[in-house]
Amino acid sequence: MIEAEIKALIQKELPRAIAEEPGVRDFVLRTVSEYYTPRTEFDEKFD
Repeated sequence: MIEAEIKALIQKELPRAIAEEPGVRDFVLRTVSEYYTPRTEFDEKFD
């Protein structure tokens, strides 16, 4: 499987996996959390 096929498969399957598999959802959230401000922190900045 080449890189483009892997990316396409992830894009196709990830939404379902996030919705149906708590372990996958938690993994994704932990992985991206360092790149995004949590909603509570974001909201506090505009209060």
